[in-house]
Amino acid sequence: MRVSGPELATGSVAGLIELGDTTEAWAPPPAPIPARQLLALVVAVLTTLAAVALAADGPGLAPPVFTLPDRVIDATVGGGRLFVTRYEPDTAGRFEARTMGGRLLWTRPRAQESERLLFAYDGVAVVVAFDGGGSAAPYSVTALDADSGAELWHRDTAIVNGYADGRLVLRDVGAEDGWRGDQPVRLEALEARTGASAWTATLAPGSMLSWPGDGYAITSIDELTLDGNVQRHDPATGAVTFAQRLAGFDREAATDFSIYGGEAVVGRPGSRSADVYSLASGRLVWQYETALDWGLFACGAMRWCTASGEGIRAFDAATGRAAWGIGEYNDVFGLSGDRLVLGSLGNTASIAHRTVVVTVDARTGAILDRLDDWVGTFGGVGDEFLMSHTDSGQWVGVVGLYNAHTGAMRIVGRGRIGPAPHCQRSEGAVVCIGNGLNVWRLP
Repeated sequence: MRVSGPELATGSVAGLIELGDTTEAWAPPPAPIPARQLLALVVAVLTTLAAVALAADGPGLAPPVFTLPDRVIDATVGGGRLFVTRYEPDTAGRFEARTMGGRLLWTRPRAQESERLLFAYDGVAVVVAFDGGGSAAPYSVTALDADSGAELWHRDTAIVNGYADGRLVLRDVGAEDGWRGDQPVRLEALEARTGASAWTATLAPGSMLSWPGDGYAITSIDELTLDGNVQRHDPATGAVTFAQRLAGFDREAATDFSIYGGEAVVGRPGSRSADVYSLASGRLVWQYETALDWGLFACGAMRWCTASGEGIRAFDAATGRAAWGIGEYNDVFGLSGDRLVLGSLGNTASIAHRTVVVTVDARTGAILDRLDDWVGTFGGVGDEFLMSHTDSGQWVGVVGLYNAHTGAMRIVGRGRIGPAPHCQRSEGAVVCIGNGLNVWRLP
């Protein structure tokens, strides 16, 4: 196991000089250990000490600020508040709002199990339901005051796709069967706190949409029409800021689409195949065919990747030529510049297998760093990614922030996290769900 950083140090040993027995005859000292052998010995000793430090409740391994021991379904952070969804026997459960120190602010029962507190933004907690929320509508959105839990406004027959500029962007899906391909697509931006309409846009029937951004913080709304016209909308106004027609586009052979850099990737049915178009010219530049993997995703500058049970493969984004492949890893924990952080093949969440995290050069596929017995938690910010390390055969372990560029591991704290917690870093805290909920302040 490789561990970096000074956070795991548990103390130091001062040296003493002793003369020993002066009556014995003098003998020459042993030959010095060769430098390479000495370096290997030092590394072995340091690795052992690091493992001991991880297993002990030593200095620097902070306990959580607070914990919730069980029945935690989900949690999200926003505006200095922690919003928790909890299970209760014989009910759909409840939502809780707490300070980051754990003080309970309010609770609200869930109307049904499909209700989810999706995110918090601008003092508003956004609750969505996917089969009516107790009404006749198949979808609904409810805005709650983040400090009191009071309902601010409610909208039936709508899905919220994200937020931008103090507004929530909703898509009207109709009351009968969700959305239908023969009906126009209606978008509306609502003021987050009041629900007042800021703008509306009616898109062509059958249009497919993608929502680039960081989580629910959207930066644009991308539309692909039935006749192959790509349009990019400004989420602040709904106005079209870019348009390009894709030559030879067949809507019947399209399932989804996304934009990355200067290309549009259109998925096709029957497999996870894709057509890749240049946005500059609208021409088809290459095609990807497979029935085994999970589709193309951006994995670095000028790189598309695909993950499958056989590992990770990367392609040149402009030409589709194979760039590199790795067979031992297929969990993708994050991307930071030209660093791709991957997990071991098929055993990330398995307590019965040894977990491995590697950092890969997205340009070449070269493995730059390796962490044995650590697992990614699918939460990263900037250059740092949240990782966990559980004691062998136990549900107790540590959570750390791993820097993909320097290889340093900054330990956040220790607690009962389970073998593979789901963690997020937000607003100076780390929140992990796994064997209950644990919250640490960042060191």
